[in-house]
Amino acid sequence: MSPLARQSIPAKLCTTRTPLGNVVEHYAKPNREKSPMSGTGMQWVARCEADPRCPELGPLPARIDMDVSVPNAVVGQNVQHGTSVHAAGHSALELLRIMLASHGVPRHELDLLGVDDVSLRGVTVAFLMICADSAEAERFIDMICVTGRVLVRGYERKESTNVTVTLPDREYTVQAYIKTLLEHCKWAAGAPVDDLLAPMPCIVRVESRLGERFLKARKLTALADWKDAYADGVYESLFNETVRDVLRLEEGLRNRVPREEVYWRLSPIEEGVLRWYVGGHDPRAYPNIAGSKAPAKRFSAVACAILKKAQVDINIPWMQHSQLHCRDLADILRYPGDYRPSATDAPWCFCEENWPSTRKEMRRKYDEVAASDLMRRTAR
Repeated sequence: MSPLARQSIPAKLCTTRTPLGNVVEHYAKPNREKSPMSGTGMQWVARCEADPRCPELGPLPARIDMDVSVPNAVVGQNVQHGTSVHAAGHSALELLRIMLASHGVPRHELDLLGVDDVSLRGVTVAFLMICADSAEAERFIDMICVTGRVLVRGYERKESTNVTVTLPDREYTVQAYIKTLLEHCKWAAGAPVDDLLAPMPCIVRVESRLGERFLKARKLTALADWKDAYADGVYESLFNETVRDVLRLEEGLRNRVPREEVYWRLSPIEEGVLRWYVGGHDPRAYPNIAGSKAPAKRFSAVACAILKKAQVDINIPWMQHSQLHCRDLADILRYPGDYRPSATDAPWCFCEENWPSTRKEMRRKYDEVAASDLMRRTAR
């Protein structure tokens, strides 16, 4: 985009100065606007840099960081929706084009922007788990809460109108909850609200919030990288790498005292440590470990063997270990695939079935706003 066109972008550039008036730094403040499609809130920041080709123009917008909940911004609600980062990125680009056109950026400049210009600094991938009824959904959340509290450092459980459990990791965060708040929704005229809300108590939303470092490591920072994500199994892989991994579901951690045949798999020392441990004692205090020349090294070796052979992690006190629901969750917390609303609900949802219509409507809105801006500039 040309320097002159970038001048039309409403960047909120602020300056920090010392008490003597010396400039310390320039920084950009966010623009908060309503979505041109649904009227829900959106936020974007124009990051500015000096253009060496036109230094006299001063700092100009060099990139735009956008923070948007796409289902809400496009169709007004995120109670029922499909999951497609590629479609969400396309939507964010269209929404941005519409907004920039409304601020006077010429269409011929905006048309130069494409998928290859979109990169991702963070993504929230939502997996909608369907339960038989609300009681089952609440039990599901409770099992995740109990297991997460034992296994995940930094675990949080918040209660308000619902229970939200947060499971952080270094490069991602998993959240699980049953949606109850609708303050970010704005229903389209004529929407069958009761029908759209009906499944809500039975849907457990499991969200993987992926940071930039996570995306870079998997070469998923470019929007184009997500084009064939379903065909390539990317979403299932992400579910397993985040949701199942953070709860250690592949390890089959047990919550009952092992049967006798489990002990048969162990060496005499390992068997002694495990029996000592499930009896409520500190495994590090087991005589064969505490009295060895290298207690930490001996404990680590025994702990690894017991975990592998008996599916017990003796680093966790047995009182807590016995509360785990890993084996139950391993059966039910499996990749659910893309959520598909019913045929009557789909026209009001951000989903694969409604995507052609949604995309067409965004393009129609863009054409309308760009034409209106052209008429204003022509009339001057």
